[in-house]
Amino acid sequence: MTATIINQRSSSETIIRVPQRKIEALVGGVLMNTVGKAAQKHILNKSKLVAKEIYLPTCDYAMYYHEREATNEPNQDAHDQPTIIFFHGLSMRSEELAGFIKSLDIPPHVRILCPEQMGHGRDIDNRLRTDPDNYTMPTHQRMMESTSEFLDVVKCSSNTNAFGISLGGAVCYYIQNHRPDIIQRAILVSPAILCCVDKDLVNGIRDGTSNFCCLKSRQDA
Repeated sequence: MTATIINQRSSSETIIRVPQRKIEALVGGVLMNTVGKAAQKHILNKSKLVAKEIYLPTCDYAMYYHEREATNEPNQDAHDQPTIIFFHGLSMRSEELAGFIKSLDIPPHVRILCPEQMGHGRDIDNRLRTDPDNYTMPTHQRMMESTSEFLDVVKCSSNTNAFGISLGGAVCYYIQNHRPDIIQRAILVSPAILCCVDKDLVNGIRDGTSNFCCLKSRQDA
């Protein structure tokens, strides 16, 4: 199906035919960029998550995160503060979990933390795009170290549970094993851990036959 655009400036009334999908993509992209941001802001406000930044001295890194502070309860021990930490997936930002978190109706006395991993979100915005020549993508070890230090710097209590999806599921899995003093229980959704991922997908990414990490068509998704 095609849409017709008439060039009225031409004396011969030239007709230019453009695939309708291209027009829909252009218009839809503008709408999604405008409406999508407004909707995301509305959901974020409803979730009561607040954007924050904290410096990790050992890793020498400023980590961005979202937090919903807990309401104070009488005689609540800070070392036993109920906390849930959410780990986002590949290419996501911490605020993208706001809608999901809002739907869970978590009691107000529970603290909520959503750290934004290195190589994602504002790390890309503020460092990669401004100084690409000196930017290096973080290793998995670097991500684990920064996440572990984040737990200490924000004073995460020993009464903390965690949730992770995709890449966040892998982070959640390894950080629970690394920090059992803080993470008590964890929920993993489609974790990006080799033993949990389809072998054909892993082999395809390794040999370049799968474009999963660099989508070029609908079939790749």
